[in-house]
Amino acid sequence: EDEARTALAHMESAQEGLVRAEKMAALGRLVAGVAHELNTPIGNIMMVASTQQEVVQKLNASLASGALTRNALNSLAGQIDEGSGLMLSSARRAAELIQNFKQVAVDQTTDQLRDFELDRQIAEMLSVIAHVLSKTPIKLVQKLESGIPMHSYPGPLGQVLTNLVMNAAKHGFNDTQPGTITVACVRQGDRACITVTDNGAGIPPENVGKIFDPFFTTTLGQGGTGLGLHISHNMVYGPLGGHMTVLSTPATGTVFTLLLPLTAPGSSRL
Repeated sequence: EDEARTALAHMESAQEGLVRAEKMAALGRLVAGVAHELNTPIGNIMMVASTQQEVVQKLNASLASGALTRNALNSLAGQIDEGSGLMLSSARRAAELIQNFKQVAVDQTTDQLRDFELDRQIAEMLSVIAHVLSKTPIKLVQKLESGIPMHSYPGPLGQVLTNLVMNAAKHGFNDTQPGTITVACVRQGDRACITVTDNGAGIPPENVGKIFDPFFTTTLGQGGTGLGLHISHNMVYGPLGGHMTVLSTPATGTVFTLLLPLTAPGSSRL
């Protein structure tokens, strides 16, 4: 009996370690995504700032030589105004990305129970991991019903959806194959139904029953650990208090369906 208790304690400790490792891996992917997404607006700001310096130098030179005409002044003013507008929009885009990342990062490193709008939460999460698809011919489509209030755990939810989208991108398509991944959510009474659908290669029938098993992977030695879907399954049936199903047809695509209560089990909210 003592040996059984010790073995159980070791298993629980190992499982906690795997969950923490998966959280850190997911956060690492988010960091890489934000860095990639910030390159564009920051690059735009640097390019425009350099151009603005040249415009100011031209203005000063024209003033010093007394050759500044009304048309030249209007032209330089137009360039300054256009550049300022581009810098402002790029700065806003960068600030939006950072804000989204801060919220998603906090959610994914904690198990905080809080109120949130489901569509906004999913949209924020997808904006952070969009870099995965920006380098591929895969199109990401969002069909999110607005006004679905949740009192649940956005961290585990974000990890589950991140795993499902990235799993579809990695296993459903090859490097050059175009395709679509659609994330949708609708309200069904006191539950939310979330689907992640792809029109990729599908899952072989003999593997459908194994995909939630720990360490099952078809890419062993290629970066796959076989833990992503297993941990996602545990999060759905654990803190999120929901159900997860998968339907897949080879050469047609795969649909993961999550049915989650609007109020997480164990919550004190009535």
